[in-house]
Formats: sequence, C-alpha cells, structure tokens
Amino acid sequence: MLPRRRLLLAALASSLGARPARAAGGRYDEHELDVPGEKLARRCLLLVPSGGEGVQRLLVLFHGLAETSSEPVGIRAWADRYGLVAAAGRLANPPVTRTATQPALLTDERLSELNAALAADPFHGVAVACPYTPNVFRQPSTPAALDRYAEWVADGVLPEAKKLLALPSGARTIGVDGVSLGGYVSLEVFLRRPDAFGAVGALQAAIGESSCDAYALRFEQAFARAGTRPLRVATSAWDPERRASERLAKKLRARGLEVTFSSVPGGHDQGFLRENGSLELLYYYDRTLPRGRTRPEAP
Repeated sequence: MLPRRRLLLAALASSLGARPARAAGGRYDEHELDVPGEKLARRCLLLVPSGGEGVQRLLVLFHGLAETSSEPVGIRAWADRYGLVAAAGRLANPPVTRTATQPALLTDERLSELNAALAADPFHGVAVACPYTPNVFRQPSTPAALDRYAEWVADGVLPEAKKLLALPSGARTIGVDGVSLGGYVSLEVFLRRPDAFGAVGALQAAIGESSCDAYALRFEQAFARAGTRPLRVATSAWDPERRASERLAKKLRARGLEVTFSSVPGGHDQGFLRENGSLELLYYYDRTLPRGRTRPEAP
C-alpha cells in the first residue's frame, strides 16, 4: 500500500473507533471460538439467532482497522461497536424507525420501502461469524498473509462454526463481507477461496481506485472457476473511499458481471454503521442467502 493510502486508512480507522458503544436490542446466543492454525488470528465470535431449531445460513464479517488493536476488541466490533445486534432487533420487530436524526441517514422513502418489504416477508435472520481481522498491511508480505488468513477462515473458522449450526452441504448459504479494512479483506479472502462462499460483498472497502480493473478481472476469473455468486459493493455518500467503490462496480459490470451497488447517506464512521450500514447489510444477506426451513423467533 502506498504511504498516502496508509495515512487515509489510518484516518478512517480513527473515525470507526471513535465512539465505542455496546449494541443492544436483538437476541443472539454467543459462542467464542478458538481456532488454531494461523499466527495472525485465533479467535472468532459466533452470533447465533436465538429461538431457531436449526440456523442454516452464515455470514462471515471482517472488522475495520481501529479494532485490530486486540483480538478481544476485534471479534466484538460488529456486536458492540457497529450496531449489528441492534440492527437485527430492528429488522425483526418492524416498523423500522430512525435511531438518530442529526443527520437523518435513513430517508422517509427508504423506511417506507423497508417496512413494506418486511410486512410482506419478515426478517428471518442469519448466524454471524466475526473472526479477528489482522492488519495485513503491517505484515512483511501482505499477499502471503492473506493467503494464510483465507485458508484459516475457510478451513478453520467455517468448520468450527458448522459444528454449532445446521448448514446444508456446500457453500451456497454462506456469505462473506466486511467494512473498510474488512471490506478489502473480504474481497481478498473470497478471491482466494471462492469455493467456500455463496455470496460476497464489501462495505466501504479500502481498495483504492487504481486496483479496480485488477479486481474486476480477478472476479471474472473466480466466477469462471467456481460459478457466479451474488456480489454486493456498498458505500456511503460521505465515505472518502466512495469513488473506489463506484469504480469497482462500474468495472465489474463492464466485464458482464452482475453486481448490487449501494450508496446511502452516511460517513465512514460508527454512527453510519449503527444507524443504517449494519441494517442494510443484514437486510441484503437475509434476502440473498438461500433460506432453510425454519425462522428464528423475533428478538
């Protein structure tokens, strides 16, 4: 990574880590997994929706740079800082309303759309695996670190999570995503192990505009090998990396690949994640990952 991009990523991490707050509202059973085999990471928090007789879908989420300070902080980033648990509660107990109004990040139009959709088809919920995401940019070789980390996730974290879930065989009910540094890691992990995941996305990915042509080619090659997967590229209106996400979506489409692109109000910070970033992410994967036979009770 160029020095300028290192500085930008550090600044974005500072904003993501600015206001820690414990999430509340949803109901999950928590399981802390200890997964050996990788020197950069060992721990993962698995959130399993309460009340379901067999949770059959899993979303792997990678956190941002600020939470690389320690594994205990990192594995709880989505649950405690990014509002994921609260987002599940809001989706499971419509109508969805704003939790913040200064500024109002959820528009009246979007609230109407969400609530109409949830009235017609309620939120089902997914299990969420939150592995510690190391700062791969600080390693002697970022590509080599990503190679090892992708193997640890696919061959270590996923098998451990499956012991506690009722996932069907194959990868179609497993998604992977992340925010900022975690969005970059999500893309890289998927491209190394497309066989392990049935859907992929990145939120405010720290990738840079100059890398988008290469990513589009790599996705074309990965889909040719493993089959086409649902692909989501998401950003926000005041995200400093927004243009990179826009360019990535454009380059993917230029190669004939289908991509769901989303740009909503918000900055590159925890306030955005807690109000609508985590909400939209969960809603997307609830609609995208194939559903099983059961639905957990509402939080």
